[in-house]
Amino acid sequence: MSVARTVAGVVGVLLALPGATAVAGPSKKEIEHARKMNPLINGINDATPAVRRDRDSYLRWVNPETGPTCQEKNMSRPYPLQLAAPFAKDIAAAAKAKPKMKELDAAAAMYAAALAKIGLLWSEAGTYYGDRKYKDDACARGKALHAELMAAWQQFFLGDRGIRAGIQQEEDAADARDLPMLKKKFGQNLRWHHRALLVDAKKILRTVAVATEASERAAAASAPPEKVRGKTPPMVAPDAAVAAPAPSPSPAAEAAPAIDLAAVKAQIEAYTAMAALAKQLGSDKLRLDANVSGFDRMTYPAEQFAKTAAEVLAHLDGSKPYTDSEKKRLAKGDADFPGTFKRLISAYNSMVDMANRVTFSGKMK
Repeated sequence: MSVARTVAGVVGVLLALPGATAVAGPSKKEIEHARKMNPLINGINDATPAVRRDRDSYLRWVNPETGPTCQEKNMSRPYPLQLAAPFAKDIAAAAKAKPKMKELDAAAAMYAAALAKIGLLWSEAGTYYGDRKYKDDACARGKALHAELMAAWQQFFLGDRGIRAGIQQEEDAADARDLPMLKKKFGQNLRWHHRALLVDAKKILRTVAVATEASERAAAASAPPEKVRGKTPPMVAPDAAVAAPAPSPSPAAEAAPAIDLAAVKAQIEAYTAMAALAKQLGSDKLRLDANVSGFDRMTYPAEQFAKTAAEVLAHLDGSKPYTDSEKKRLAKGDADFPGTFKRLISAYNSMVDMANRVTFSGKMK
């Protein structure tokens, strides 16, 4: 089989395809399923964070209720969202592809249409504000663009939620069916660990996803200001009439739930132990129930996932606060450093890639 890559966010982290790799390779049905799911997952992993980042940046200087005045002191020019058009095209095609899934297809179509619209509007906004066209129409088009953007963002995030919910429902059913079957048929050997390492990692990702996003957003918001080289500019009293509103939180962060950190710690410790056992089983040829290829390459990213999950937890429980340097990186949209959710997703996806290369000599029935 082929396992689709993971998704993080509003309702959790998703693994799209069930099963276990066999020498015969994935079936036609599994290939169709992966081809449908992967564009959706890639979109949510890449397009959703980009759209959210642009939205939050815009709403740092625009009042979401009243729109721009085009006199804001901290007005900034939007830059084109290059990924909007290709991702929208792929996701729209996935919504029409087999297998048909009514609710998921509707959500994907909504997401794709909104993403395409956002791409066009954002590009226009870049030209409008970059070329200062608001001076020619007293900000009329700026206000109209604002209304269209707010409506498109609303549809986009509704579609995002629907995609996540649809995939999660499918994969949860597959996990509940397949893991007990593997244990009953083969015991808790390499075949079972091949699947369990991914399933349990996904559970950890889902548990920490929203809380970690909220934590990273809070860290970014508390980043110290950049030092200005040369003379210190004079302080300017804010203009009450055009003061920037508080940034509007992302849909995921608006209702970030409290999580049981002790339970998360126990999950990570159990996963660390399972990864270590899987590594031992993979190196002990006497315990293999069949000839296997590639399993040892999967255990390294599993260990890295456990290590990264522990680093994420250290930020959440306060045992390792974000440094000023890390806060500044988060504020700039750079979350590619140890202890971030981006690194946790990357570790998981590395494990998925390696899992897809594992082959067993016997077919999974």
